[in-house]
Amino acid sequence: MWLPIANMKRFIDKSKETDQSAYLPLKNFINAFFSDNQDEIYSTMGVFEFINKISMALRVNNLYSTTYYIERDQSNYYSLFFLSPNNLGFEKILEVKWKLDEINGRGFSQIKPATLFDDEFKLEDKTKKLDYLKSELKSFLGISKSNLEIRQFMLLSEFLPKHFVPILKDWLKLETIGCTGPSGNIVSKIFTDDFNYKNFKNKTHLYSVKYLK
Repeated sequence: MWLPIANMKRFIDKSKETDQSAYLPLKNFINAFFSDNQDEIYSTMGVFEFINKISMALRVNNLYSTTYYIERDQSNYYSLFFLSPNNLGFEKILEVKWKLDEINGRGFSQIKPATLFDDEFKLEDKTKKLDYLKSELKSFLGISKSNLEIRQFMLLSEFLPKHFVPILKDWLKLETIGCTGPSGNIVSKIFTDDFNYKNFKNKTHLYSVKYLK
């Protein structure tokens, strides 16, 4: 689904106040997806917040949803929303996003000029993204979670196994997390394939992970 985000956001408040035909498509869209939470949607909200609100609202009836934005010129955003009922299909969509945007997996800007400091900015953005991922994992693993639950949580957070498995491996070596098999045995190694779709589909519970310190 392709949406003109900037134009939609600009006229949100107006569409709520009028029944003019020009605003009906936007009014109907807001009513359909935000009928109980319209106060959360307003013209002055941030563009990425608006994009995220739409993406989350599309996650109904067991659908997975994610988005990829394009900034054509200053403050002129469009966004492509991807929907899939399948866990593997969702993972493949995320792989494409991260391939197109290796730092954030979010979108593309046509107006960002090249500078001598691009590499430094990319490194800073990547560090921030890694810190955010670690924070999310730490909070989620405060209660013991299976490899299946970790995969689902990370995909819904729009990260891939290649992002979170290295963190889990490091934490396991540092004894920051505990990893226990179904029979109570201690698991000493974590592999990327532990979080693949096959295990998720077959509900193969290999172990549970808990953040310890």
